[in-house]
Amino acid sequence: MTAQRVPLYVDRRRPVRICLEERALQLRSAASADRYIPLRRLSRLVLHRRTAIDSRALLACAEESIPVVFYDDRGQVIARLSGRAGLLSTLGQRLADLLDRYDWQERYDLWLYATQRMAVIRIGKALHIGLDIRTPRQMTDWSFRQARRYSDPETAANTREWFHLLCYVWMAEQLQHLGIGARESELLDGGPDLIGDLSQVMAWELEPLRLGWLRRRHHWMERHASPPRPVKMRDMVKLFEDKRPRVYRVGRGLINRLHQWLKEA
Repeated sequence: MTAQRVPLYVDRRRPVRICLEERALQLRSAASADRYIPLRRLSRLVLHRRTAIDSRALLACAEESIPVVFYDDRGQVIARLSGRAGLLSTLGQRLADLLDRYDWQERYDLWLYATQRMAVIRIGKALHIGLDIRTPRQMTDWSFRQARRYSDPETAANTREWFHLLCYVWMAEQLQHLGIGARESELLDGGPDLIGDLSQVMAWELEPLRLGWLRRRHHWMERHASPPRPVKMRDMVKLFEDKRPRVYRVGRGLINRLHQWLKEA
């Protein structure tokens, strides 16, 4: 039975250097023993900008079609390596066909806005929000106010950025598997920011997870009269990975809706 591939997250807590050792990544750290992770076990690599990684290790990830994403202290993506994905997929071909149309930008923008509004309405129903929340801007403002009820401004902002980062990396991996890698991105150059757009909607649809986590943390600290513990990115990683089936359902649902729209466009 083939072992399930897993993501690797490296944050800024301690200096780590990543090297290639045969067909495995070697993680070297002065604070612990070296770790070896076979490339065949990796689904994606998420690295803080201060992580040192050898060029041979990056090249091996590209050859194995393992997406590599670097993020900064705020949790925002600053670089991405897609690797190769082979022949242009059906999804990629339909995107390319759309870009051949003179009105592709208008059509795509209308589809994206409609998809965003549908996500907002679904979230509103799930969280029992009033009917006055109907636009992406309204939802963004509302969710930030809710997060501020249960945390300080820095925690509210950081958890939002980290959760968006995790959605971005997940979406990049899925599109890679569907045949849209570095080569295909070049063919679609000048088109929409597909990963950024889809991962933003995905993060909105998963917003109840983040808000629920902040609310439970807040109530726990109140019950135990505990001082606030700094929230780390690993807290959001654990939440994201613990809810993997839901994450997959939401993310693939978005990709399927895009594919269906491209078939009809």
